[in-house]
Amino acid sequence: ELNGGETFHQLQSRAVQSLKTIVEANRDKKIILVSHGMFIRSLLVFIENRPLKDFWNTPAIHNCSQSIVEERNSGYKIIMYADLYNWNLV
Repeated sequence: ELNGGETFHQLQSRAVQSLKTIVEANRDKKIILVSHGMFIRSLLVFIENRPLKDFWNTPAIHNCSQSIVEERNSGYKIIMYADLYNWNLV
């Protein structure tokens, strides 16, 4: 946490709520979310069902990388994680 800023827990809560709101409003559509690495990382940690203490023990989220996540009946599934080379898939 930065002095006076969000905690990681607050960041993740905001990210997850944002994801759920966007997905619900755009059912059956492809969605592109663009954000900073910490926001995206907090979402991917949530989707992987990892504890927030593992936040820094995940692969790096490089600038301009893409991660692909699909919504499933049981939640979300990561299809691609922080890829820099397959932009033709979008």
